[in-house]
Amino acid sequence: MIVRKPKFLSVKSVPKLFWSSPKALTISPPPISVLFLVIGLVLFGLGEALLVASGAGVSPWTVLAQGLTQVTSWSIGYSTFIISSLLGIGSSLRFKVTSKFCFNFASAPSDNFLVTNIFGFILM
Repeated sequence: MIVRKPKFLSVKSVPKLFWSSPKALTISPPPISVLFLVIGLVLFGLGEALLVASGAGVSPWTVLAQGLTQVTSWSIGYSTFIISSLLGIGSSLRFKVTSKFCFNFASAPSDNFLVTNIFGFILM
């Protein structure tokens, strides 16, 4: 019996799609690329927030943020923001959007919920 390698394993280059930048590592990507990046990051942040809220378990990155919340009085979103900015992993857009969604959707509503939302949008 001959076992063939699946077709997706034989791809040798990254496919070009309509939202792809014309060049790799460009300083000013097209607006459609930024739009798809933000949509993806919003979905990522929402997914992390849902995992935290459900108690089903979280990714290693969020476990680190949860551990930091146990030591400090910070929220998970703020801990994610601080860890990401200190370690410099990802772009500023990544940790701003992800922490914004974790901060707003995984935290319990409080009296200053409007202030929290305004602060989150200012960060973005």
